[in-house]
Amino acid sequence: MTSDVSTNHRTSLNRRFSLALIGVVTVVVLLFFSITVWLTARNNETELREHSQQLATIGKQSLVTAIWNRDDNGIRDVVDALFKDENVVHVSVIDLVDDPPRDLPTRTREGFEDQDFATSSGEFLPPFIEVVQYKGTDIGRLELVVSRARLRKQFWLHVAGIAGLTVALVVAISMTSLSITRRYIFAPLLRLEHSASVIAEGNLDATIEAEQNDEIGQLAKSFDGMRSSVRNLITDLTDARSRLDDVNRNLEQKVAERTAELEQATKIAEEASRSKGEFL
Repeated sequence: MTSDVSTNHRTSLNRRFSLALIGVVTVVVLLFFSITVWLTARNNETELREHSQQLATIGKQSLVTAIWNRDDNGIRDVVDALFKDENVVHVSVIDLVDDPPRDLPTRTREGFEDQDFATSSGEFLPPFIEVVQYKGTDIGRLELVVSRARLRKQFWLHVAGIAGLTVALVVAISMTSLSITRRYIFAPLLRLEHSASVIAEGNLDATIEAEQNDEIGQLAKSFDGMRSSVRNLITDLTDARSRLDDVNRNLEQKVAERTAELEQATKIAEEASRSKGEFL
């Protein structure tokens, strides 16, 4: 009965410790994972904005001569060059010189023809609008729209990789920690508990392992010292009781001898008294 209770207690303690350890490791790693994902998303968004702004600036600078000279082929080449970036989904150039304005080359990526870029703020970055100037005069305007779709795809692939690494890290840390704690904490405690159970059954000669130089080893040494003290105390009590029994036996023997002597003396006295009476 005592062994079953101890086993259940040990199993419960081991399980609680394991769950607590795994929980703490999971929370810490998930926190690290969340921070990493947030930083990655922010950095990717910043890099996309900076890259798109650079494209818009380069496009504006490249359009100055083409718009001023009314070179539609040159404008089309600039638009095509901007479209080589897979994130760009719409490029339009507006003429601010001619009245009425001329129809300048405009290009929208396939699949986005009917898209309202102004209202779909979540799917696209805000349009980059650059005013083209020549000698301080506004001669045109460049509008560049960049999609977040490719960025999001890369982001989720990155998140999947981080998530896989996080799971592997949680498992590795948990298994390593549990292995170490079971080897250096629970295994010595199990041996100490077994020795305590044997001693509790009355075997004071049972050995207690105290090989570790840590707190558990000190506990085992203290417990072994207590076992030795109890055994010596019982041995001393046994010896004292044995001596007391010997003294009692000697005392009883002496009492018996004294009693026999008294009885013998009494008989002799009675015989002497009776002989004296007969003589008189």
